[in-house]
Amino acid sequence: MQNQLNNLHMCWVINIVFAIIIKERYLTMFYLKNTITNYINNSDPYALQINGEWGVGKTFFINDFFKNESKIKSVYFSVSGYNSLQELKKELLLSIAIKLDEKSIVKYGNHALSIFKRFNLSNKLVLNSIAVFSDTLLETYKNSKLVKNNGKLVIILDDFERLSPNIDYQDLLGFISTEIINNFKILIISNENQIKDKEKFLLIKEKIISKTVDFSRDESILKDIIYNNTRSDFLSKNVSWLLEIISTYTDLQKINLRTIFSIIYNFEFIENKLKENPSKLDKNYREEYLKSILLNIFVIVFEIKSGNFLDRYLYQMKTHDFDNMFYIFGKNDPENYWHYLITQYHKKNKEFDEYIIYSNTITSYVVSGLWVEDNYRQNWYRIFYPNSTSSNFNKLRDFYYYSDEELIEIQTSVLSECYDDILSLDQILDRYFRLNYLKTKNLLLIEESALNNILKVLSKKIDNTQLSEYELNNLQEQLIMNQIAIDEDSRIRIESLLKEKEKQLYTEMNLNLFEAIINDDYNKENSIYNELPSKKIKIFKIILSNNLLESHIITKNNRSYLLSSFINRRYLKISNSYEYHQDEINDVEKLITKINELRNKQELGKVDSYNINVLLERLEQLLKHWKKQ
Repeated sequence: MQNQLNNLHMCWVINIVFAIIIKERYLTMFYLKNTITNYINNSDPYALQINGEWGVGKTFFINDFFKNESKIKSVYFSVSGYNSLQELKKELLLSIAIKLDEKSIVKYGNHALSIFKRFNLSNKLVLNSIAVFSDTLLETYKNSKLVKNNGKLVIILDDFERLSPNIDYQDLLGFISTEIINNFKILIISNENQIKDKEKFLLIKEKIISKTVDFSRDESILKDIIYNNTRSDFLSKNVSWLLEIISTYTDLQKINLRTIFSIIYNFEFIENKLKENPSKLDKNYREEYLKSILLNIFVIVFEIKSGNFLDRYLYQMKTHDFDNMFYIFGKNDPENYWHYLITQYHKKNKEFDEYIIYSNTITSYVVSGLWVEDNYRQNWYRIFYPNSTSSNFNKLRDFYYYSDEELIEIQTSVLSECYDDILSLDQILDRYFRLNYLKTKNLLLIEESALNNILKVLSKKIDNTQLSEYELNNLQEQLIMNQIAIDEDSRIRIESLLKEKEKQLYTEMNLNLFEAIINDDYNKENSIYNELPSKKIKIFKIILSNNLLESHIITKNNRSYLLSSFINRRYLKISNSYEYHQDEINDVEKLITKINELRNKQELGKVDSYNINVLLERLEQLLKHWKKQ
C-alpha cells in the first residue's frame, strides 16, 4: 500500500513539474494572444500598444496572429515613409475603406478614390475632403457586414518610432483619437526607446493608449516562427537543436528575425539542390551532413550580420583545404580567418567540429547568391566517414589476400564507385592509378575498357567542378607521384585535362582582375593580384583575346585611366617585374597597335582622347622598362 502511495506521489510531482515547464514555455505567447483577444472583445475605447526592440518579431507575431484569426478583420498600416499628416491620413483611410467593403468600393468608388489619391495635399479643399471622406468611411463601417455580424475591425499602426519629423505625435494621436478610435480597435506597434521625442510622446500617449504590453520573445515563439515559415522537414524536426546552437552565440530574445529567416531560406535552397542528385550514403548520414550545411550557413550569416565578413575572406575560403580545417592552433591571428572561426565558433560549441566542413559553394551562395556545385557531400563523407567510400579501395590495395573471384567483385565495386556521385576527384584518380597498376601486373580482371570509362568520368568531373589553384596543384602532384603506375598515353591525357582546367581557372581570375581594375575596386583587385602567381597574371593577353579594348577602353566615357594606374603601380614601380612578365612583351606591342587602330575609327571627346594617350604612354614606358633588363 505504501509503495502505491509513493508511486502516486511521484506521478503527482512529475505532473506538477511538467506543468510548470509547460507554463513557463508558453506563458509569454499565451499572455500576448490572450491580451490581444481580450482587448478586441471588450469595450475599451482606447488603443493597445505592443512595445519592443527592433528585430524581436513584434510585427511578425501580430500579423501571424491575425492571419490565424480568420473571424477578425484587420488593416496593417505603417506610419513610416509619410512626409505629412494629410498624406498619412489619406492612405490610412483608403486602406480602411477597401477592407470594409471591398466589392462596393471597387465597383462604385474606384474612380473617386483614384482622384482622391492624386489630390494636391496642400490644398485646403482637399483637407476638408479628407474630413468628409472620414465621415463617409464611418457611415460605411456602420452599414458594413462586419458590424452586422458583430465583428471588429482592428487597425494595426506600426513603426511609430519611424514617424517623420515633419509629423507631430500630438497631431497623429489626435487624428486617431477623434476620427478612428471610437469606431475601430487600434493596435499600436512601436519601439519606444527609439522614439526621438519620447517625453512628448509619453505625455500624449496616456490620452489614447490604455495598456502597453512589452513584447518579450521567448523560445516557444521562435519555435513557432520557424515551424510556420519553413518547408524543410529537417528544420521542423531540428528546431530545438538550431535554437540551442543560436543561444550559444546570442540572446534568443534579442536576435533579429531577419537573421533567422536568412538561415532558413539559404538552407532550404541548398537542401533542395542536394536533393536533385541523391547519394547512396544519404540514407544513413543525411541528417548529419544537413547539420553540417546548417552550421556552415549559420557561421556565414552571423559573420555577415555582425559586419565581420569581408570580401577577402571569401577568397581565403575558396582556397582552403577541407582536411586541415580543424587543426589550427596557437595564438589568435587576426589575418588568419580560419583561426578566427575556430576561436569564435568551434571552441564554444563542440558540435561544429563534430559536423561541419566549410564549403566554397555554400559560402558563395550565402554571400552572393552564386551556386556552383563543388561536391559538398563527397568532401563531407571523405572527411567524416572515410571508410564508407574507401573500404573496397583498401581491399584493392591488398589484392594478394583474395581469390580471383573475390578480386573481380572488388574491382567491379571500385569501378562502380567511380560512376557514383560520392568520390572526389583525387579519390577517382587514386582508383584509376590502382587499377592501372594491376593492369601492368596482369591482374586487371575486369574489361580494360573500364579504365577508359574512368577517364571519361574524370574528364566530365573536372569540367563540372570549380577547382581552386590549391586543388589543381594537389591533383598535378598526385599525377607526378603515380606516373609510374600508368602508361604514357594515360598520363598525357590526364595532364592535358588538368592543364586545360588550370588555363580556365587563370583566365577567369584574370578576367575578374580586369573587371576589378576597370570598376576601381581596389580591394578586389588586390585580393586577386595576391592570389594569382605572378607568372600567371596575363592582363594584356586577356584584354586582346576578349575584345575588352572595344568594350571598355576605346569608347566614349572610357575608364582607360584606371588601366594606366594599374600598369604604373603593378609593373613600372616594381624593378624586377620583367622576371615574371617577359613573355608579355609581345602582347603589349600588339595592344599598342590595336589601340591606335581602334582610336582612328572612333569619334572620341578630348577627355577620352587624353586618357587613351596617357595609356599609350604607360604602355610605351612599360616596354622600355622591360627591354632594358
